[in-house]
Amino acid sequence: DDAESMAKTYLLSEIASSVAVRITQETTNDVDWTVSEEKGKVSHDQYVESVKSKTVTKVAKMPAIQGISIAKAKIYWERYYNKKTKILYAPTWRHYSETRLFPFDDYDIDDLRNFLEQNNIIIYLRNHPNFDSEKLYGMIDGKTICNFAGSEYPEIMDYMKNFDGIITDYSSIYFDFLILNRPIIFFPYDIEEYKEKIGFALDYDSVTPGDKVYTYEDFKKTLLSITDKTETYSSERNIVCDKINIIKNNNCEYLYELLVKKGCFL
Repeated sequence: DDAESMAKTYLLSEIASSVAVRITQETTNDVDWTVSEEKGKVSHDQYVESVKSKTVTKVAKMPAIQGISIAKAKIYWERYYNKKTKILYAPTWRHYSETRLFPFDDYDIDDLRNFLEQNNIIIYLRNHPNFDSEKLYGMIDGKTICNFAGSEYPEIMDYMKNFDGIITDYSSIYFDFLILNRPIIFFPYDIEEYKEKIGFALDYDSVTPGDKVYTYEDFKKTLLSITDKTETYSSERNIVCDKINIIKNNNCEYLYELLVKKGCFL
């Protein structure tokens, strides 16, 4: 028990508790130990060291979760080890009305949760900080719909690559997601009102390479097209990405060299 507790403590400092429990169970099963040294087995201290050594080895073989916080590890765990399809939902804010998170007349929260669970999908809801509603907390169950608020996960770029798809309406967050060439779902349910009262810097239809979803059934079908990898917007995403993201990689290096060139470090 002491060794198992030690192993869990070690892992919890790096990764999520669900990962710690699984690896610890596997490790303790691997280590042959009996408390009594008279039976020719290892001593308790040797057992502890063996558990620690094997645990460290197992963690080292999981590069996606080395050196990260528990918060990040929960996201990595679902995608890489629990094999869940993880969808980020990041709607924008409207000053003229409350955001309808699932804007479908036939939408039912219980049915959606069942659908997500049956198809191994998790929606991570990142609401706009200006929008806070009791409806939001009623939707989140921590299992199929999880809170991904900026207050807990402030830097979205630390997590973006771990999502299999993204849902938004008019937020520019998907411009960054285009780099990954992964599916995007759009909810433009109030586009005419938004266009009139806020407006767009670009033509919406020409820079939104993904399904525009208006019904609950179409929403579920679109989610399934992500899980079974049958969605068909890859080439369209690349075209828009080429226009929006001129520099697609090594941005930090490019910025550093530009600042040096401009004499900013003299």
